Amino acid sequence: MTVMSKAYTPCNFRILLFAILLLPCASRAGEKAGSLKPPAAPVANHPGQATPAPTSAAEQYRLGDKYFTSKGSPSYIAEACIEAVKWYRQAADQGHAKAQRRLGFCYYGGYGVPRDMDESLKWYLKAAN
Repeated sequence: MTVMSKAYTPCNFRILLFAILLLPCASRAGEKAGSLKPPAAPVANHPGQATPAPTSAAEQYRLGDKYFTSKGSPSYIAEACIEAVKWYRQAADQGHAKAQRRLGFCYYGGYGVPRDMDESLKWYLKAAN
């Protein structure tokens, strides 16, 4: 009597892949609203010393991007988008083209700001120049 191992059919493989992809998201779905924590920042040189806010446009854009691409519950993402827009605006005001483009995208889609096509076009045109 030969014991045959169960073969993975395409359906079983899809279910397994689906479960693997969803498990990390499900573990973060229970985060509390209002528990927005900034992305990991470099450690301060001295204990008790606060890490200064980024001053260069590139650093502000990267921080905004970390907030914008964060994952979690819908309320967490909404708060993260608001924070991302704050950092994108600081970088865009300094002339950072990628931040200007991303700010135009935020206004176009209503991510972290009210949806505004005129404001979106303004930022897209600034990024293009």
